[in-house]
Amino acid sequence: MELVITEHTKLSVIFDAIASGGKCKLVVDKPVETVENFWDSIKHFDKQEFACKCGGRYCGGFPAEISQRIVEVLDDIREYTGKPVVVSSGVRCSVHNKNVGGVGNSYHTKGRAADFAVCGYSAQTTINIVNTSGLKPIELYAIDSAYVHIAF
Repeated sequence: MELVITEHTKLSVIFDAIASGGKCKLVVDKPVETVENFWDSIKHFDKQEFACKCGGRYCGGFPAEISQRIVEVLDDIREYTGKPVVVSSGVRCSVHNKNVGGVGNSYHTKGRAADFAVCGYSAQTTINIVNTSGLKPIELYAIDSAYVHIAF
């Protein structure tokens, strides 16, 4: 069995295919338009978990909308691991991004990045899960022993 992975393939489907000896092929195609109410399909997160952590001092919480892809991937990781996923940083306004030492062109300011931890998992284990899935984030690295940065 060959599984063709697109931008919205669920991690659980990818892992099931790999576990059954199947091959996975990544297909890079035109990004799917964001569905206005994609939050209806998200099981484990609330939009506010991805809001800028400036607390409203510099923005209204969402200077950019969080990427549907980021939210879906983190929701899939939560579903696959069965463990809570804690988002420490989602969208950032430019002032908060500067205050926390973020780079000027940070994907956080565009709503295309998140920093998160899977409870009970090391950052390296979380990175291995993403790498095994066949997903190809633009950025994926450990922030510390537990937290991971991911960007699409």
